[in-house]
Amino acid sequence: MKDSDLLKFSADIGEIMLSSGAETHRVEDTLERLLSVGAPREPETFVTTTGIFICIKNYQGDPFTMVRRIKNRGTNLEKLIAANALSRDFTSGKVNLKEAVERLEEIKNIKSFKPYLVVLSDGLVSGGFAIMLGSSITDGICAAVIGMLLGIFIYFYSRSRSEVLFEGFIGGAIISVLAVAAVRFGIGTYVDGIIIGAAMPLVPGVAITTAIRDIMEGDYVSGVSRMMEAVLTAVAIAGGAGIALNMFGGGLL
Repeated sequence: MKDSDLLKFSADIGEIMLSSGAETHRVEDTLERLLSVGAPREPETFVTTTGIFICIKNYQGDPFTMVRRIKNRGTNLEKLIAANALSRDFTSGKVNLKEAVERLEEIKNIKSFKPYLVVLSDGLVSGGFAIMLGSSITDGICAAVIGMLLGIFIYFYSRSRSEVLFEGFIGGAIISVLAVAAVRFGIGTYVDGIIIGAAMPLVPGVAITTAIRDIMEGDYVSGVSRMMEAVLTAVAIAGGAGIALNMFGGGLL
């Protein structure tokens, strides 16, 4: 087993985990376990939300380093679970490096959910939260429809651009405009309940949870950066919704 092959495999599996929503301390622990298989290489790893830094010592005792830039981040629990299972099988000796690389390629090719399922899920989340938070059935239905329209916007927006803050700002504005329209046309009753429910698909809940776990583990750089990204996203959503309400929602609040 070549050190270069093991290093590349470890970086690949770390990239999948980090881009799928894993905490940085979990990625670091996984990489150190992978790089310790077969020989005492004295691995050193440093992981942030946007990069992976790995250093090992080869058989001659010379340092061997690899850096991997993480450009795309999101949440894909299916890939994350598969990557965790592969790392456990490799460290326990159930698969060799060649077999692990083949399984890793299969994990990379795991397809996301169909767009229509994501849109329907956005609608269910939006309507369900609106009703759970005290809105009427009618307002819940309005929030569900607006949530699905928001899901369609996110789908097409994410295919061309990746600015999360701008997506949150425009998404918040769309929600407010549609909620105001629903109330003005007599379909909905309370604007605030519809907006709160429809905004749930935009809320960065996973990012906030991951940030807290990173901070609790002592990974302050990654934890604070994730938390700042989540807070800015929430501010962008609130800003877009607030501006739209001031422009079109007079007398409805």
